[in-house]
Amino acid sequence: MSTPGTPSIPSSSSIPPEEERLYDLYRDYTKHEDDLINHRATWHGTWQGLLFTAFGVVITAKAEGQKLAPVIIAVRLLVPMLGLWIAGSALISLNAAWKAIRSIRRKWDLEVVPTLNSVVERLPKLTGGGDPEAEENGTKTRFVPHAVIFVWAVILAATAVQTFQDVHGGSQSSSSGHDAGSQAGKDDVSKRLTGIEDQLKVLSDRLTSIQTKPPRKIRPRSNPSAAPTKTQ
Repeated sequence: MSTPGTPSIPSSSSIPPEEERLYDLYRDYTKHEDDLINHRATWHGTWQGLLFTAFGVVITAKAEGQKLAPVIIAVRLLVPMLGLWIAGSALISLNAAWKAIRSIRRKWDLEVVPTLNSVVERLPKLTGGGDPEAEENGTKTRFVPHAVIFVWAVILAATAVQTFQDVHGGSQSSSSGHDAGSQAGKDDVSKRLTGIEDQLKVLSDRLTSIQTKPPRKIRPRSNPSAAPTKTQ
C-alpha cells in the first residue's frame, strides 16, 4: 500500500518483460559506474592517508634535530608531488564515471522514456530516486580531490621554501663556523707574535741600558801592613 502523495511503484507483473529488461539494463550500467566511483574514492583516500602519514614522519624527523640528509630532502619534496599526482588521477577517473552516469541518465530520459508506456514512467529514476536534491548531493564527493590538490600544493610550496632555507642556512652556518675558527686561529697567532715582540723589546731595552751605563771607577786597594811615610 503506497503512502498518500507519493507515486506507487508497480509490481514486476504489471511491467512488460521487454521494457523491464531495458530498465534493468540501464539501471545495472548506472550501478556499475557507481561502484567504480566508490572503488576509486576508496583507493584515493587510502593512498592519501599513507602519504600524509609518511610526510608527517619526515617532518617529525627534522623537528627532532636529525641531519637534513639528501634522502630526507628528496622525500620531503616527492611526497607532496606524489600526492598531487594521485589526487589529479582520482579527479579525472571520478569525473569520467560521473560523466558516464549523466550520459546514460540523459539517454534514458530523452530517448527511452518517451517510447515507453505510463507504467514504466512511474518507475524510480536511474539516480537519486527521482529527487534532484538527493541526486546533486550524492555527487559532492567530487570536491574531495580538489581539496586534496589544494592542500598538497600549499604543502609543496611551503616545503620547498623551508628546504631551501634549511640547506642555505646550513651552508652559511658551516661557512661562518669555519670562518670563526679561522679567525680565532689568526687571533691566537697574533697574540703570540705580540707577546714575542714585547719580550724582544724588553730584552732590547736591557741591552741598550747596559751599553749606555758609564763604567765604574776602580780604586786601588790600600795595604794596611805598609807603614805610612813621614815627610821631612
